[in-house]
Amino acid sequence: MKITRLSLLVLSTLITGLFSCNKIESIETIQSDKVVEQTSNTAPSTSGDYEQTDLVLGDKLNNPYLLDNMTAAKDNLAAKGINSSISCKIRATHYYVKFKPQNFDQYDDLVSDTTLQLYDYPLDYEIVNRGNGYHDPSIVDTLPTYQYAAVKTDFKFNDTIPYEIIASLYIPEVDSSLLGTDLENETYVDELLD
Repeated sequence: MKITRLSLLVLSTLITGLFSCNKIESIETIQSDKVVEQTSNTAPSTSGDYEQTDLVLGDKLNNPYLLDNMTAAKDNLAAKGINSSISCKIRATHYYVKFKPQNFDQYDDLVSDTTLQLYDYPLDYEIVNRGNGYHDPSIVDTLPTYQYAAVKTDFKFNDTIPYEIIASLYIPEVDSSLLGTDLENETYVDELLD
């Protein structure tokens, strides 16, 4: 009787082990299939079954950093009795710029400037659909699209790259004269931004 119980115990242990191994293999196979599926759904494929979606723009938005809008915000706060503890002068601290590279050499020079945070779409438009990129429809696909940025007013433009200053901006959260040396006026800046 002892041999039979021992045999059954060993046999059941082996069967459990075999089934466990099969389950682990199945799980690993499923997990690798998921990885393959995820990879094939997110990475471009050479077989042509991958569809890239482009960023789609909607309506033009009212840029809150325009000088007129910041002046209106300051006036609204003053009407509510909220005033800055430091003199607040609304003035251009930045320019909203559209860079217009004419070829990829100019584009490469532009993107190599580490002081710029460039966007390939205009920042003052609603984004209807986030996509992989945006190419201005007025520019042929074989040329680089416009690049947009906010640059400080003392930014040194590269003379070889065409650009257009779209608007003058006041960005209070980087205005050290408004924030104060110890950020004592930070609450007012937050109110102004709100």
